[in-house]
Amino acid sequence: MEKHVFATPLGEVWTWSEPDALAVQGSGGERPLVLFVIGAFSIARPRSFELPGLLPEAVVMNAHLPANHCPAIIGASVGAYAAAYDAALDQIGRPAIVIGASIGALVALGMRSPLIEGRVLCEPVLRTDNLWCLVPDFRRRLGESPDDAGLADFLWTVFGISATEHVNRDYRHLLERLDGPAYAVFGGEPLLPPRPFTELPSLVDEPERDLLRAHPLVRTEVIETVGHNVSGRAITFIRTYTRNLLNGWTTAV
Repeated sequence: MEKHVFATPLGEVWTWSEPDALAVQGSGGERPLVLFVIGAFSIARPRSFELPGLLPEAVVMNAHLPANHCPAIIGASVGAYAAAYDAALDQIGRPAIVIGASIGALVALGMRSPLIEGRVLCEPVLRTDNLWCLVPDFRRRLGESPDDAGLADFLWTVFGISATEHVNRDYRHLLERLDGPAYAVFGGEPLLPPRPFTELPSLVDEPERDLLRAHPLVRTEVIETVGHNVSGRAITFIRTYTRNLLNGWTTAV
C-alpha cells in the first residue's frame, strides 16, 4: 500500500491505496474513487484494506480517523474530521463513493463535498447515550493513559464518555442534509438489553434504524450474523453495496 498525504486547513490527512492510484492516466486514472473512513481504535490494517482487490473497477483509498495511525488534526470532532476529508477529496478532484465504519460512518454522513455520489454507512452511531457496552473499555483506556489529553478529548467530544460521566452525543441531525443515495448497514446482534458479550453488538438501536429506514435516499440492510464490526466480518457485503452505487443506483427501494 502507498501512503498519500493531503495538507488541509485542519492538518494533514493520510490515506492508503495501491501504488499510483492517483495517476491521471493509466490504471488509476480511468477508475472511480472509493474512500473508506475507518472507525475509532482500528488496527492498522483492517479488512477494508482488502477492498482494492475486491473492487478492481475502482481506486480504493483507506483513511483512519485522525490520531489513529496518522496525525491528529485541529479539533477532535465528527465535524472537524468530515471537513478534513472533504478537503482531501476536493484535492483529489474525482467523483467518489464514501464508505464509513462506526464513527467513520458519521464522518461520511457529515461530509459535504460535491464530488460525493453515494455513501455506504456501516453501523452509523447516531446517538451515544445508550452505548453501555463501550463504557468499560473506554474507561479502561482512560485509566491506562491518564495523561493523554487527546484521548480524553476524543472520547468526551465524540462519544460523551469520560471517567465519571456518560452523556448523549446526538448525530441524527446529520441525516437532514443527506442529498444523495446511501446504504445504511447494521449488524444483526441487537444493542439492547445490556448483557455479557464476547463480540461487540450493534451500536445502532431500533429507533435510529427506523429513522434511517424512513429516509427517502437511504436503503437499509441488516447482516444477521454479525454485531458492530460489519466491515470486518462482512467485507464482501460492503463490496456489493459499493458496487451497486458505482453502477448507478440512485434511489431507495
